[in-house]
Amino acid sequence: MNGLLLPVFTDIGRKVLSAVCFVLGVTTSLCAYPAASDKVSSNGSGGVSFSVFSDSCRYITVQVNVDAQAVHVPSNSANNKSSAIGVVQIYYLNMCKNTVSFEYFVIQDLQFSAQDANGTQVPRSLTASGQGTSTDGTDFVSFQMNLTAISSAIFQKTDTSQTIFPNGTTKVKINEHSDYATSSANSSIYITTQQFGTLPVVNAGSYVYSARDHTIVVTK
Repeated sequence: MNGLLLPVFTDIGRKVLSAVCFVLGVTTSLCAYPAASDKVSSNGSGGVSFSVFSDSCRYITVQVNVDAQAVHVPSNSANNKSSAIGVVQIYYLNMCKNTVSFEYFVIQDLQFSAQDANGTQVPRSLTASGQGTSTDGTDFVSFQMNLTAISSAIFQKTDTSQTIFPNGTTKVKINEHSDYATSSANSSIYITTQQFGTLPVVNAGSYVYSARDHTIVVTK
C-alpha cells in the first residue's frame, strides 16, 4: 500500500521519471520536490487513492491522501494542525513535448466526513474535497474523493525509507512510519489543476484506514 506523501507510485514510474529528467536536462522547477523536512503526521481516520495513466505521449501518476487529526510541519513556517489535511501529488510526463513535472500540494482544513464510529474504527466510507496551491506556488488543484471499504480490516505496522534522484542529481529521501488498521476500498475521484486540466484518474487503487500513528517526512 502506498502511504501518505509517498511520491514513488511504482518502480516503473520512478525509473521513467528519473530517466526523463536526466535525459532532458530539465530545470529544477520542472522536477521540483518539496522543501527539506516537509512532514505530515496523523492519528485519525484517513484514506488514499493512487492511479497510473499512460498513452502514446503521456505518463501520469496521481496520488491523493486525506487524513483526519493531522499536523503539517513545513520547513519554512510554524506547525499547522487541522481537523483534516489533504495531500495531492502529480507526476506528469509528456514524451511528445519533452516535459516532465512533479507537483505537490498540502491542503489544510478539508471538507471531510467518515463513517468511522467517531474515529474508533476503520471507516466504512469516507468523503473528502478541497482545493489549494502547490507548495511552489505555480499551480492550483481541486479534488473530490469518495471511498467505500470492501474488505475486512488488517493491521499494519511498518517503517520504510527510500532515496530517489528525480532529475539525476537532486537527492530526495522519504521516510514513512505507519501504524494502522486498513481496508481496501472502491473509489470515485475527480481532480483538476490549472496547469493540466482534469486528470485521467482510472482504475485507482484505494484504501481507508484508522491510524494510531502515520507519519511521512520528505527531505531534499
